[in-house]
Amino acid sequence: MSTLRFVGKIKKTRGTDGSFVVGPLMESLPPLSPGDHVHIGFSTNFTKQYTVASCNVKATSAIIRLTEFSSRESVRDLFDKGLFLQEEVLRREREEEWFDDELIGCEVIDEKSGNSLGHIVDIWNLPTYDAWVVANTQAEYPVPAIPEFVTEVDIENRLVHVTLPEGLDQIGVAVHEN
Repeated sequence: MSTLRFVGKIKKTRGTDGSFVVGPLMESLPPLSPGDHVHIGFSTNFTKQYTVASCNVKATSAIIRLTEFSSRESVRDLFDKGLFLQEEVLRREREEEWFDDELIGCEVIDEKSGNSLGHIVDIWNLPTYDAWVVANTQAEYPVPAIPEFVTEVDIENRLVHVTLPEGLDQIGVAVHEN
């Protein structure tokens, strides 16, 4: 069995058929089909598996109905619990083959020079693209995580290869040691 990942919190009912709203979504949710399984609970160690009857994914939330529930009252015990999915379900139809937390700590290599630029220490989820914050002993600076700059991501070996535009590594914020 693969790792469960937190997707979002069950917030409220929607309609009278047992549908509920999950949000905000922490991971990009692929379309869930009838028969797919979700896990609900307060942590990955304490979940119960349920079967999807229907799912409508919005930008930051999803409306889900499970086969085990048929009324507004029957789902009230699920409020404030987390919705978890298995990694392989989340990886369906994803452009990236990694999750943000898997990038933290990866070494970033400049394709042109072959030199290490540092390690990814943070990820900024910006409106138009993500930026990976790369830190070394001198500075921290954002690297736009777009195909023009990112040439390879090797999660298994903890390496990310990038081709930076001239001067991008010079705009960083200096790291001060105390």
